[in-house]
Amino acid sequence: MTALSASFPTWQEKPRIVHEEMLEEQIDLGGLTEFLDRLDRAGVQISRVVYCVNNWSIGGVIPLQHHGFVLTIEDQGYLTLDFGRSGISWMVCQVCPAFPEDTCWVRSYDVQVDPHVIRDYCAETMPFQWIGNDCKTWSQGMIEEMGISDFDGVDILDEQFGGQSRKKRCSYVGGRGFLSPPIQCA
Repeated sequence: MTALSASFPTWQEKPRIVHEEMLEEQIDLGGLTEFLDRLDRAGVQISRVVYCVNNWSIGGVIPLQHHGFVLTIEDQGYLTLDFGRSGISWMVCQVCPAFPEDTCWVRSYDVQVDPHVIRDYCAETMPFQWIGNDCKTWSQGMIEEMGISDFDGVDILDEQFGGQSRKKRCSYVGGRGFLSPPIQCA
């Protein structure tokens, strides 16, 4: 009996994409697409998506919610993405940013997403509209574009607070699901 020799692929470390840590979010679609292009050319993927929702209000009277993301750049840091009236804001961080004040829903997904998927979605984003193209609609479209299923993720607030705090903190939602049932805040 003779042993068969097999050659194994050699492991190659991904290049480090140097990007200065930003101190505040920027609204610069060209800079965002350029950054995502550099990640894509280097073969770096998005390895985790954290979808976050927080409560806020207009003048303390009209309750609203804001939807956004923190993406883990494979061994490179974090990219935040938000969509609002001014367009897409983004920021690169070396440390995972804290959740926004009045966060009521956080779901984490382990993924392998090529940066060009995010770049293309952002590049094709239509202007913000209060009805029809708001942060929730944009975020749900991003989730769909990345091929993420509602059932793939882990509810981080449920893990941290046993579900009780989340239900209380999401009183504005009233039973509407963020993605689709059964993922609901109330």
